[in-house]
Amino acid sequence: MFGLGKGNRLTLLESQIDNARGQRQWPVVFELVRKYAKSNPDSQLEWLIKAEYALDLAAQDTQEVKKLQELIIEHDRAQEFDPDQADDHREQIAAHNAQIKLCRDRIHRNYTDARTALEGARRMDPAHKETLALAGRLEYEDKNMKKAMEYLEAMGNPFDMRPVPVTTPHQTRVILEAQLIRGLCEELGGRHDIATATYTGVLTAAEQAFGGSLTTVDSMSRPIVEKALLRRALLHFSSIDKSIDMLRRCLSAPVELSPETSRIALRVLCKVLLRDTCLESYPFMAPPPSSSSSSSTANNALSPSVSHTSTTSTTANTSSSSSSIFVPQDETEEAILALIHLEKYLNPGLTPHQGDLQLYDELCIAFSRKHQYSSIVDVYERSLGHNFLHLHQWHQLALALMSSGRYKRAMLILAECMIRDPTNPCILLLAAKICINHLDQIHDGIEFSSRAVEILAHSNDEYDSHTDMHVHPSSFSSKMWLGRAYLALGTAYSKKSVQSKSYAEREEYQELALVTLRKAHALAPSDHHASFHLALLYADIRDIPLAIQYCKVSLAQDREFVLGWILLALLTSSNKLHRLALQICQHGLEHSPNHPPLLCIKAKLELALEEPLQALNTYKSIFSQFSHQQKTAPPDPETAESVWRGRMHSGPSSIHSMEAGSETSRSILSGKSRAASVAPALNDADLHPEDGIMGMKGSALSMQVTHQKVQMWLDTAEAFTLAGLFQDAIQCLQEAKALDPTSPDVFYREGFLLERQDLMADAFQLYQKALSIDCRHLPSIIRTAVFYQRANKAKGATKPTNDPYATIIAASSPPLPPRLRFANGATDTESQDDEGRSPQTNEAHLLAENYLSGALRTDPTSHQAWMELGRLLKDAGQEKRASDCFLRAIELEKTAPIVPFSSIPREIF
Repeated sequence: MFGLGKGNRLTLLESQIDNARGQRQWPVVFELVRKYAKSNPDSQLEWLIKAEYALDLAAQDTQEVKKLQELIIEHDRAQEFDPDQADDHREQIAAHNAQIKLCRDRIHRNYTDARTALEGARRMDPAHKETLALAGRLEYEDKNMKKAMEYLEAMGNPFDMRPVPVTTPHQTRVILEAQLIRGLCEELGGRHDIATATYTGVLTAAEQAFGGSLTTVDSMSRPIVEKALLRRALLHFSSIDKSIDMLRRCLSAPVELSPETSRIALRVLCKVLLRDTCLESYPFMAPPPSSSSSSSTANNALSPSVSHTSTTSTTANTSSSSSSIFVPQDETEEAILALIHLEKYLNPGLTPHQGDLQLYDELCIAFSRKHQYSSIVDVYERSLGHNFLHLHQWHQLALALMSSGRYKRAMLILAECMIRDPTNPCILLLAAKICINHLDQIHDGIEFSSRAVEILAHSNDEYDSHTDMHVHPSSFSSKMWLGRAYLALGTAYSKKSVQSKSYAEREEYQELALVTLRKAHALAPSDHHASFHLALLYADIRDIPLAIQYCKVSLAQDREFVLGWILLALLTSSNKLHRLALQICQHGLEHSPNHPPLLCIKAKLELALEEPLQALNTYKSIFSQFSHQQKTAPPDPETAESVWRGRMHSGPSSIHSMEAGSETSRSILSGKSRAASVAPALNDADLHPEDGIMGMKGSALSMQVTHQKVQMWLDTAEAFTLAGLFQDAIQCLQEAKALDPTSPDVFYREGFLLERQDLMADAFQLYQKALSIDCRHLPSIIRTAVFYQRANKAKGATKPTNDPYATIIAASSPPLPPRLRFANGATDTESQDDEGRSPQTNEAHLLAENYLSGALRTDPTSHQAWMELGRLLKDAGQEKRASDCFLRAIELEKTAPIVPFSSIPREIF
């Protein structure tokens, strides 16, 4: 069939020629062919050797062209990062293009030589199989598919013959290569079914030729088998299940795959899993039958446990606990596994292609689906080892650090990005977002936002002056980006106004925020965030009608924006329409049913509507959500080991065991109170972390989540306190104290609980503890002033000598925060002579007025502070000043929401 010699000498020469051809030792091959031609002058072997040699030279030149094209791409990319060396890069590109032209000329000459040699071989034997195979290869490489198919169809598949002919390794390689090329031609012609059958035939022929297994395929035939496996796997995109199964088969084949083949198969598998597969369509991997079987396929590129049979049953997803083999549970886990293997094929010493670096973005997508943000940080830190100068990798690293809560490190990375690209508004706005939302560095946030506004405003001016410019819609010169910059700046001003310590400073920042947010709204009228922040600012200045108008605009633009529902509910509650505000909360919960702040406002409204049982059930649902989140949340790698602590015991009044028919519920409904003296329980309580529902060893919770949980416990304690269920309130306060022992709100709630039981002396001490932590804690300031006001009345009346107020005042006057002074600037040691008031006004009255004046400097919109100040002045006989205070309190109370507007976060979204 292939012109084998009959004599022993010819047989030996043919064997030597085949070995030399396999090793590409062409000088040796030509020397042996000359000897062979002397003994067998009628053989076409010499013509075939010349044709194969010409094709081999053409293949080498083709590979050289590919390498030169890759170098050109690298030089094009290098010009972006090194503009100073742009001329050198252009010279290199020109040199490479010249070399490519020379290579293509040599390829054309080699094809011509190969055709001449094959014509000589066909004159001697037109039906010779190897001649037809080489002719088909030549036409395929020269992009002449029709002629290639004619030669390959004429050749057929010798392995389909019965019995299968005996062939040498070289003859087997020629047959397999010819069948592979035939499959490629069928694939290019769109006949995928025929191409798949042809590739399967190549694999079957290889098994027959090499002892019934692909593991014994020789090194020269292995690339042909690899390509057949890969092309067969890439042709099944009409069925996701079949595509994934064939790719798994390719990666788990017993033949050792080359790095290039493994890289292509892994990349395609990742693409199918991440972009074309969902959990319902994912074909689960079957777990391995035993752990010992994992050693039989050591060369598996994905996992030794990859099964060749796909199943959609979730029961196949279960792996044995004794097996150390990882079996992916869904499409995302398998994609992560494939991408981690794909990363191994990147050479750290070489600059990878842009397509190779995309695997880090794909890893980011996969880890994001699993909420593994710390793993994303590790991914992009590794990516910098491949391309340290690529700005995109630095930007992505900053985003990953921000997502994982490492805001200070993210700012360091963004500072490096600003050095590399100081005029990039996107980087400036991201830095402003971190400063404003997370680091509480408002001045820095204002600076970054202002710089972004200047850059974008200048870009828009240039765009307006060049009307013939074609600017991409997503470019920084668009008005949308300028609107976002103004929105960030306005948000920073708004947040700064809330934090201002003086009334003049607060008004100044509110005016700046109003002007800036109006510009943002004018530039981006369809941005619901701009409308929301305008509504929130108008709520701060108590322009309720205008605030409601902008809030409705924001919700009309995005009905799923939960903060808009919160603000609308608070605005409605400020008009004392609590039932309507509750309905608004329920509408918001339809879009975000598990939003703790919205649920908290719902509970507050239920308390205002005298529905304490419903409010407690709402708080219960909030804690259930927190408990579920804590159990399912991934551990924080930057904190200590997270240990779940359950309650040691739970009684009938426990939050988690409270039902409609419980004793607690019945007492709330009937109005019964179990009020008793619980001061010893608060003072002597020895709280351990393991006694709390939310107790943790170390802290695996973010500060924001911890603060939310503390606030939930405090609000629940307030509900129990108002209902007279003090023992339940104590349990809630213990939980809050376990989470944050230094929270002034906790001490305030404890004091308020004692004050509800007429234990003023103990309550006063707790208010003082809260003020020692935060001297601007408004509720504690007001309650301390109320205490002194009552002490002033008690001192003026006939009281027993063991009066607790007199005892405390006589023992020691509590230290005042240095910033708290009288409204007219006088200190606590100075007297005031106003409207006939005696200069000998007692010390308790002076302290009460001092505290209330400080409270109003902290928050001029506090109607409670104005009301208590009016009462204090009325008791002192200053009716005119008291009347003014009462009028101001009534005016503010009319627009006071159920929860302060300052509780809504001023953040950049």
